[in-house]
Parts: sequence; C-alpha cells; structure tokens
Amino acid sequence: MNQNPSDNTDVTGAIELNADSICSRLGSPARALLHHVEVFEQTDSTNSRLLEAADDGAVSGTVYVAAEQTEGRGRQGRRWFSPAGGSVSISLLWQLPDLRAATGMSLATGVAVLRALNRLGIADAGLKWPNDVMWQDRKLAGILVEARGGKDCAAVIGIGINTAFPDKAIVDQPFVDLETILGEVPPLNDVAGAVLNELLLLLPIYQSDGRDDVLEEWRSVDVLRDRPVRVEQDGVEFRGIERGINEQGALLVETERGVRSFSTGELKVRADETAG
Repeated sequence: MNQNPSDNTDVTGAIELNADSICSRLGSPARALLHHVEVFEQTDSTNSRLLEAADDGAVSGTVYVAAEQTEGRGRQGRRWFSPAGGSVSISLLWQLPDLRAATGMSLATGVAVLRALNRLGIADAGLKWPNDVMWQDRKLAGILVEARGGKDCAAVIGIGINTAFPDKAIVDQPFVDLETILGEVPPLNDVAGAVLNELLLLLPIYQSDGRDDVLEEWRSVDVLRDRPVRVEQDGVEFRGIERGINEQGALLVETERGVRSFSTGELKVRADETAG
C-alpha cells in the first residue's frame, strides 16, 4: 500500500478524516488489496476525481474519501446532496477484466455497505434496488458505480452515507442519518474503514465464484420484496408487486400482464403507497 505524505494530514474540525486512521481499521486481507487512500475536506465529486485519476494511470485499490462534495452525483446525473458535516463520501477504483464484469456491482456494494453498518451497530438496515441503503423506509446511503473502457475496464464505486443531515435538507425522498439511528455520529474514520474493509473483501469473491451467494444475501435484505411498487422506465410507469432479482441482478416485478424484468434505461423504483 502506497501513501503520499499529504495522506497523513487530518481534515480538521469535527470531521477529522485521516488516511492512516482509515487504513488502520482494515484487516490484513483487505489492506493487501488497498493501494492508496486520499482524504479531502471538500471536493467536487470523489467519483469524478477518481475517474480522472484512472485516466491518468491510477491503479486498482485507489480510494478517495471526502467530508463534503459540492457536485456529488447520483444515478442518471441526479444531484447527490453531501454537505459539510452531514455525510461521508467514499470512492474506490477497481480494475475489471471487461465492462460486463461491472454487471450487478452496485448490488454487491450494497451488501458490503450493509455488512459494515452491522459492524457499526446498525442491524436492521436493508437494500432497495439497485443502489439504495434504507432504514425504516428512509434512505441512509446511496451507491453509484461508473465503469468505462472495454478490456481492462476501470470501475469507480462511489458510496455516500448520511451522517448528520440538516433537518431542512432538500432531498427527493425520505432520508435518515447515522446520528438519528445511533444517537451520535460515529467517528468517520470508523465508518470509512468499515465500509472499505467489507468492500475490499467482497469484490474478489463476487467476481470469482461467490456471485450467487452475494445475490442471495441481497435478496434476504430486499426492503421492497413482495410489496407494491411503482417503476418508472423511460417515462413509462409500471405498477406491480416486487419479486426480488434474477440471476443477472435485474429487478423482477409481477404486473397484471406477468412478471417483467428491469435492468436498463431511465429507471426509478418506489414503494407504491397508494396500493390498497
């Protein structure tokens, strides 16, 4: 694992992100897959910066962690709100053999984040397809995987976790944060370290012979399973009962015309509160 001298500098104030402290929270197997951690008090987007670094030759296992993002992104270009003191953003560069290997990676990342939350004392969180971490039907964290290239594909796995969100935050769905759940904000080095440890352990398993087991674990914590849902795809709305995911990680919804699978296009999935 390589580190620049700047990595030893604390991000000052209540955040106190520190690369060495984050790395110290990783077990040996995960640390062996980690190349470099860099922390930012503020940046535009950890994913954007890491994609640029990948173009400039950054290697697999490079990690950027930020206390604040000014231009954070969610799926389909939506803004991801990540205010100072309110969230922690983590991006990991991971090399893949080809672009197809990125299929379902957001689901595997969700499983890793949920395992990390368990380590932090949150045992009742769940996952919503394809990239939301939920607690009592409120969004606690989001995931954005961006991959580019063909052979020797570079994937940037971005994770944003709400830590102490402002009460008046403008977000398009109900949200929750670690402070609300735990009664206090845990040290952000603990949060980042727990997430990276689980993610670095899980990704090689998911890429080799553990894909089916990871997807089955995802199914066991699917918060919308067997519930009425609304799916908006490319401007068209579908209603039905969510029936989990298939072997490729596509969402299954039982509609009046049979079971449909959803995996591509402009997708938005919500619980259907109007269903009686």
